[in-house]
Amino acid sequence: GKTKRASVVATELASAIKKIGQVLEFAPPKADDVREWVVREAKAQGKTLTSDALALFAQLPGDDINRLASEVAKAAAHAGDAPAITGADVEAT
Repeated sequence: GKTKRASVVATELASAIKKIGQVLEFAPPKADDVREWVVREAKAQGKTLTSDALALFAQLPGDDINRLASEVAKAAAHAGDAPAITGADVEAT
């Protein structure tokens, strides 16, 4: 027979799954969501972020939250007793 397009197969599969369960979508985070998450993560580390630090974090892949968490933690450690993570802290890690 004729080969179905992948999008048609995906739609049919999703419809079949919905009959017996639920379909969950996991889209990559949007840039604004990633920036907000980084700000919250820095706050959890007891830090604020300078605009240059936030710009550098925004350049990292937003789909790897574990890596972002690690980078924020390293930059926070580098900042030491300073209240804010700076671009220099991000670049140093």
